[in-house]
Amino acid sequence: MNGTEFDSQSPRVAKRKKRKPDEKRKIKSDLEKIFSGIQNGLTMFKNLEENSEIEENLKNELLLNVYQGKVLVLFGAIDLFFHQLIPEKVLTILENEDLKEATENIQNLKISLKTFFNYLEEENVTKKQLILSEGIKQEINYVSYWSLKNITIILETICNKKIAFSEIATKLNLSKKELEDKIKQYSEKRNKIAHRLDYDFIGKERKKITYDEILEMTKFYEDFLDIILTYL
Repeated sequence: MNGTEFDSQSPRVAKRKKRKPDEKRKIKSDLEKIFSGIQNGLTMFKNLEENSEIEENLKNELLLNVYQGKVLVLFGAIDLFFHQLIPEKVLTILENEDLKEATENIQNLKISLKTFFNYLEEENVTKKQLILSEGIKQEINYVSYWSLKNITIILETICNKKIAFSEIATKLNLSKKELEDKIKQYSEKRNKIAHRLDYDFIGKERKKITYDEILEMTKFYEDFLDIILTYL
């Protein structure tokens, strides 16, 4: 996509408005609300699963739809988390006027010409920040951060130091291979649900997913993303 490298030294960059100290907490709070909603929903439908008054086939079909939907919501929340972090990191760097805080990926970040000129022409500092933030989000709008490769890219974009997955794995009480396998397993499960409802062409039915599986998946990403925030 054609774009313009943002020059933080532009003479028309207005005086910075200090970033709120709780921006990171807000991102964390938004994520916690979504995870809490997933878990509360799971609890509600777990009760339905144990209800013997509902016809079994109907109940199983309903639960499968709900549980697969929860997986898609979970991965949407993961993308939202990372899509919030990148613009926030850029705005923090602009506030401090210090490119030493910027990783190579951020220094080479592209924005559209429309965003660039709108940013330069706007005099209100709050609106300038919003224009830039939205412009960055548009550029990364279709990038998903589920695979190990893309998670590595995002970490190298928002963090000032290279982060080893072995370090993150240790904090999760996992080996590096176990962490990599979990990320691969969960992302592949999401893709199968999203693209063909995890249909088994041999067994001629959709693969079941359980309450416990989704709860484990949700807890893993909740802990994983919480650790990511400690590096920022």
